[in-house]
Amino acid sequence: MNRLMLSLACLALLATHINAFADTSTASHQATTQDAREQLDAQRARITGVDRVSEEAADSNAMVDVPVDTSDAPAQVSQP
Repeated sequence: MNRLMLSLACLALLATHINAFADTSTASHQATTQDAREQLDAQRARITGVDRVSEEAADSNAMVDVPVDTSDAPAQVSQP
């Protein structure tokens, strides 16, 4: 009796998940998925501010390239 129930349960599970074995990848489905992925990436970049990094990096490099003003630095004393 238990073996019969086990085989029936296995058959039922296999029948419900048979679409997992089917080839569902088509060109139109992949194109739609790619478009959705690109929209999501653009939205994520907009929300997190990644799209503005290149603009801000150009401004910050100008600040880094300026020579350091050491006119107000304390005098260094050499120790014996």
